[in-house]
Amino acid sequence: MPSPEVSVIVTTCQRPWHLRQVLESVALQAAVRPLEVIVADDGSTDETAQLVAQFGAHAPFPVHWVTHPHAGFHPARCRNEGARAARAPLLLFLDGDCVLPPGHLEAHLAAWRPGWLTYAYCIRLTQQQSQHVSLDVVRGGQIAKWVTPAQRRALAWQHAKATAYRWMRHPTKPAVRGGNIFLARDDYQQVNGFDEAFQGWGGEDDDFGQRLRRIGVRPLSISGRTCTWHLWHPKAATFPRRWKEGVNVPYLLRPCRLTRCLRGWTRRTPRNLVVRVSGKPPHPATLGAFLQAHGWQLAPPGPQRADLELVFWPGGGRFHQPADCRLAVVLDERQTRHAALGPAHVVLSPQGNLGGEGQVRLRLDDAAGLWAWLGGGELTCMEAAA
Repeated sequence: MPSPEVSVIVTTCQRPWHLRQVLESVALQAAVRPLEVIVADDGSTDETAQLVAQFGAHAPFPVHWVTHPHAGFHPARCRNEGARAARAPLLLFLDGDCVLPPGHLEAHLAAWRPGWLTYAYCIRLTQQQSQHVSLDVVRGGQIAKWVTPAQRRALAWQHAKATAYRWMRHPTKPAVRGGNIFLARDDYQQVNGFDEAFQGWGGEDDDFGQRLRRIGVRPLSISGRTCTWHLWHPKAATFPRRWKEGVNVPYLLRPCRLTRCLRGWTRRTPRNLVVRVSGKPPHPATLGAFLQAHGWQLAPPGPQRADLELVFWPGGGRFHQPADCRLAVVLDERQTRHAALGPAHVVLSPQGNLGGEGQVRLRLDDAAGLWAWLGGGELTCMEAAA
């Protein structure tokens, strides 16, 4: 069997009936390019594993299964685990409740170019429409006949807005939606995949898209060519009444984000962050003790974008290097001009009380608090020493 050119990663949890329809729709795409399918499961305890095994025994492509114990809704972790199991240079991420129409993969391949991410919106089927979906219906492509004019207009409007934002070169819109995105594996790895600090519904795909933009990858809607059909099911327990009430919104809207997230494709440690100092550094002994307390090493000069840029006060420095997060390190509050701290995302000071509105204020020695705020979760002894 030839090596796969596209890895299709399907996330699922406790919805075997939905997943079976989706897998059948993926099988319809098999003639386009050599494929493999990875079903990335979020800890299902029903018959999902058996269903995948039965489908894989007769599928025209390799089918793999990855899972972990369920600990709440965790799509970012599922996608990363699926990507780690993938072998192809191109990745198609799908949600396990979104059926593909015939020609869907072909539409992605025709539109995708290096430096782009292609995606398509879904048409949300009603509960009544979804009840009539069967394997024969999927194979025959009959769902398209059931879509109402109102549903088609909603899809066209989403595509029109996305196209307008692209021509405007909007910095954050259109937002990426993780349920149907196609991109190069290399681009995925450059941003370290999805950020697993997102747990529960929403935000992980918005964050993923914003970090991809940092490395020059632009999203392209192909909803004028294809879409997916979202099968009805009850909403997730963490689905908010309003977007702003979502559990992940505060983390998504944090003042800065690392282009290469800390908990993603790989688990990064403090020691492999790219850290640089601007301006006059403190005495070497003071600098060394501070870096050691946080587990950091200074990166050599180079074109690589820094994760963290440090400016020490007193010292009279200023932020000027390309960096994801700017840290003002206040060693002596009495000799610090507070106005100079304005460009900083984070202010570290002896008491942790310096900083203005919108700035994160932490103590100089609060390595665990800073690591958690950056998205690294709980800082273990092993990570601090690595």
